[in-house]
Amino acid sequence: MRVASYIEMPGPDLTVTDLTADERLLFESQYLRVMQAWSWEMPIPKEKAALLPPEAKIDWAKQTPKLLQPLEPVFVRHKNELLTGAMAAKYGIDGAGALTGTSGRHGFGMSAIRPDYLLEEMAGRSFTATLSGLKKDEWYGLWHHGPIGGSYNAYPLYMRKEVCVIIIGFMDVGGMVDELQFEVDGITYATINITRNISGSRGGFPFYELPTPFCILPRRQYRCRMKVNAAAGEFNLIPIGLAFARADFMRNTAPIQPAVYAP
Repeated sequence: MRVASYIEMPGPDLTVTDLTADERLLFESQYLRVMQAWSWEMPIPKEKAALLPPEAKIDWAKQTPKLLQPLEPVFVRHKNELLTGAMAAKYGIDGAGALTGTSGRHGFGMSAIRPDYLLEEMAGRSFTATLSGLKKDEWYGLWHHGPIGGSYNAYPLYMRKEVCVIIIGFMDVGGMVDELQFEVDGITYATINITRNISGSRGGFPFYELPTPFCILPRRQYRCRMKVNAAAGEFNLIPIGLAFARADFMRNTAPIQPAVYAP
């Protein structure tokens, strides 16, 4: 094991266990497929229309060809941080064993970030919620001891001992959030204005890339709050990144959710 000081991420220093050559090969072959996201609102210049493949979608009313386009470059930029997260998970997850990719057969694997991994029981098992009775430009809890949109309180959550999460950005499908603020292990980090970066970005795809990814280690405290831009609406803020979890936890259809006590 060693301390991964060459990657700067919010939270405590990451103590890691190096991956074997086979584990690295597995990570390389699967991490982009796990994290892939697509935009259906990416205009293609008309002069390139003739080069579009058959599956391209064309808005004939506006004469603007559109094609599904991946956010792969974003994920590639954060490859080193994601790889470091895998090594931190191998060190920190109880009974991690070897990295076995997305199959969840044995050891520990990787997947998209499930709501169960960040939300406590009273918040449900979905990043989607219908919010009402809020005040515009006020702060409310996101991942904390309470429901999404509830009053932000003094009780952070503990990440499960079977899980390690690294977040590189957000999809804001509902469009209700203006700003976010994270707290990891009792340290409060700079306020992030996601609206400024999402508006009009990537051809209308509501994705915000974090300047520095957040890694939440097993058994570590965390919480996050949000400033809303409306009193009510459909909320859907989805963290984009990787979750590393013990295989049996990955297979569980209703895993134990984070709580205010250490697992």
